[in-house]
Amino acid sequence: NLCDLNRLRCATSCVLCINRFMIPNVCIVDKDDDSKKVSEAGMRTTNLRDFEEELFEAVYQKDKNVTELFRFLEEYGENGLSRYTQTKYMDETAKTYNITIKWDTQKASYSFQELKDRIKNNQDLPKDLLKATFITWLTGTPKGKTITCGRVLGKVINKKTIPTVYEQLFQDAKSKTLS
Repeated sequence: NLCDLNRLRCATSCVLCINRFMIPNVCIVDKDDDSKKVSEAGMRTTNLRDFEEELFEAVYQKDKNVTELFRFLEEYGENGLSRYTQTKYMDETAKTYNITIKWDTQKASYSFQELKDRIKNNQDLPKDLLKATFITWLTGTPKGKTITCGRVLGKVINKKTIPTVYEQLFQDAKSKTLS
């Protein structure tokens, strides 16, 4: 979409300008913003579609119950696990992220408390349902990815769960500040 294209152009233009002044910097853009200019500017791209998918997959790989993501929701804001996602938006997320729909599409929504309770009661909970629910909420949050959201994620997500591409970005930043 045009807004995403303009955002990518702005990001790459800024990084190219900063590079001309030889100011150390690191930058990452979502893979869905793919462009040749990204590599020209020395920017990294996510390995998966975007930050949200990278985060979910990294957490899920370490813990099939995605405990850290549930803990994040509990600590982020007032609504905690009473937050929910509507299935119509989960269906859209499924199309965007190539997720197999393994949930009741006739149901209006899924709350995170319901999902956590199903895990607690050892009920089968398909990865696709968890992934669609979390990604739909993360990408559809009205306030988007705020500093506060990032701070809580940083506090809750274990260092060993950080997606690889972001670990690499941190290493890039560390080496640029030391040189």
